Amino acid sequence: MGTVGTGANTSLNMHVTDWTTPSQRQVLMNALQQRTEGESSLFNLVRNQPEKGLLQVRSQSGTTRLKYAWQSELPDGKRRITLIADKLLPIVFTR
Repeated sequence: MGTVGTGANTSLNMHVTDWTTPSQRQVLMNALQQRTEGESSLFNLVRNQPEKGLLQVRSQSGTTRLKYAWQSELPDGKRRITLIADKLLPIVFTR
């Protein structure tokens, strides 16, 4: 569950079809750290990534394409999933 704009609960449907590889992740991390511009900018690199899945928020129309999907295991055994979409989504997740 997440909150969108008004603070009301909404439904989120996330379908990851492929995970970002460590080498793809490293290219993006290098661009982020080096603040590159032009074709090698983080924006352009993310935009040109292959689709990794889809994201739908019930309170918003349309489907958002995932361009980055990374998962890592936390010390307590839980997973952290980091996603980058092809457009800005005003979503705040709470637990």
